[in-house]
Amino acid sequence: MQAGMLEVLESDYVRSAAAKGLSQRCIVRHHAAPPAYLSVASLLGTWVPSFVTNMVLVEFVFFVPGFFGQTKRALGQIPERPPGYDIPMLQALAL
Repeated sequence: MQAGMLEVLESDYVRSAAAKGLSQRCIVRHHAAPPAYLSVASLLGTWVPSFVTNMVLVEFVFFVPGFFGQTKRALGQIPERPPGYDIPMLQALAL
């Protein structure tokens, strides 16, 4: 992210925005940050599938309770528990 941001800050359109008198915060937020986010988005695109795969392996192969077990419990899919949704738990899992 830092390398991408430094590269974008040296581009012509960012220098033009500075010459127009925009504040540094506005320049970074509106002109420099969106192109710099592409490297982070491509990293997340490759990282998320491997993360989910590792979660599945750890939880189902080694029987370690975790995300999927908590999701089933929050959705009321465990027979020992009373039926119903645990909304705060679902919000925390989504976060």
